[in-house]
Amino acid sequence: MHLIFAPSEFGIISKFEIYRSFLGQHKRLGEALWNAEPLLPYMIKSIEVDLHMTVARLLGASLDGSERNLPNFIDFCIKNSPHIRQRFQGMSEQVLFSQKKRIGAHGHTIAQIRGRRDKFFAHADKKYFDQPEKIYFDYPLQEDDFISLIQTMIEIVGEHEHWVTPNTTKSHFAEAFHISVDNMIRNLRTGREINFKDS
Repeated sequence: MHLIFAPSEFGIISKFEIYRSFLGQHKRLGEALWNAEPLLPYMIKSIEVDLHMTVARLLGASLDGSERNLPNFIDFCIKNSPHIRQRFQGMSEQVLFSQKKRIGAHGHTIAQIRGRRDKFFAHADKKYFDQPEKIYFDYPLQEDDFISLIQTMIEIVGEHEHWVTPNTTKSHFAEAFHISVDNMIRNLRTGREINFKDS
């Protein structure tokens, strides 16, 4: 759960909310966003690649063969649900199978993420050595599909978190990240207008 909900740079939710906020700003402002700060496309792409690597690791088929991933965790819960339900109320096999189905519904998106990771982000496939941009054409991925997958993962882990600590309300800082990105963009645009008003 820490890899999902930690408000630090290691938690998926922090990087995801920053990434989603930047995409929202770009949809709202268009090229004016890049005019405010030309480094932003590089920053957003770096966050995106980081998220690809993290999501691929959490969904299995890791490069080191680790079995510590969300699908295996759900399978473990299904296999041991009679024992787990004795301790954690609210969990049911029906919900667990629904979680597997919800992850499976993103199969195409997951395959594209793994392809990008295995062929380029984590390995140096010779096909992309001189033309790295081709990875995005060979493994196309819609931003909305990527966002939907991460939201599904967050929801599923959140359900398990609720079963373990049903009476605990945790703040996951999502709104704080949206506000911070909004403030950042506003400050960048204001600074650009002040410092480059004659250009």
